[in-house]
Parts: sequence; structure tokens; C-alpha cells
Amino acid sequence: MTVRGKCLWMALLAIAFLISISPSSRAAGLAADWVFYNGKILTANTDDPAQFAIVQAVAIYDGKFVAVGNNQDVLAFAGQGTKKIDLGGRTVLPGLIETHLHVHTQTIGHHMSGMSLTATDRPVAWKGLT
Repeated sequence: MTVRGKCLWMALLAIAFLISISPSSRAAGLAADWVFYNGKILTANTDDPAQFAIVQAVAIYDGKFVAVGNNQDVLAFAGQGTKKIDLGGRTVLPGLIETHLHVHTQTIGHHMSGMSLTATDRPVAWKGLT
């Protein structure tokens, strides 16, 4: 995976855990670790997908969002050591977390409920065959 791919993946995961926007961060002199800007970032900030906000930029510090909004406001959180990623108009979606669920076994269990997956048929008796 490329560095750019890793950065985008990190942004996807971070957006999935969007907790809050902290306006006090800038006042505290905080410099974000990452700023992703110049994009279309779907925040998934409500229960209704039709109401999801789309922002241009996000700033992340210590794995948490410290700013979500337009390029100018969010870039103000960038410091000398901040990694700035220009998304170039690309779309960023919230991350999906794979919890190592074996979906294929869940599907079998759902569609074959009531059937035992461990029981076997009795052995066939081959009598009278010549």
C-alpha cells in the first residue's frame, strides 16, 4: 500500500470515530498531526444518511478530530510538523471496521437455521447389491 493510500485509509478510520470538534484546541496552541484538505469528506455525523454533512477539510490530533470544516479554518490547525494531505477534490468516506467476523459462517447459520451442521447421516448399509 502506498503512503498516500495509508494516509487516506487513516482518514477513513478517523472519520468513523468522529467524536467532536474542539474549538479550544487552537487557543491552546495545538498543532494537528494530520490535516486532510481540499476534499469532499462525508462526516456521517447524523443517524439520517440524507443529512450527512460534507466538509472540505479535517484536522486530527492524537487520533481525534480537532477541527472539521472548510479549508481555511482547518488549515489554521496545521503547525510546522503537521502532515498536510491535499485530497485534490477526492471523496473520503467513513471507515468500516472489520471485526474479523466470518460472514460466510453467519450466512450458513441464518439460511440453515434448525439444521445441525455437526450431525451426520447414519452410514448407508449396502445390502443385497451384487
